[in-house]
Amino acid sequence: MIKSITQLTFPSVGFWTVEAHDSNTNWKANMAITSTDSLNFKGYFEWSDGADRSGKEYFNGEFKSSEMEVLFIGYQLENDKGINIDNYRASLSKN
Repeated sequence: MIKSITQLTFPSVGFWTVEAHDSNTNWKANMAITSTDSLNFKGYFEWSDGADRSGKEYFNGEFKSSEMEVLFIGYQLENDKGINIDNYRASLSKN
């Protein structure tokens, strides 16, 4: 589950810092949105657990503006070391 996205101009082409937690692992990622079409977008995460697991995960995404929710559907890995393709959900707030 993604805990935070540090900027609320969504979805727009650009870069964000993301934090996530699963299976007792704290993850950090640089997230890039590379293209957007209204509420749908494409991009990638560059994940790292700060130790030995890392990699780039490409995703397709959808922003549900009425719910302030973002869905990410992973579909491809690159330079992956100990990571898996997954789907993610994040809630955005105005502050």
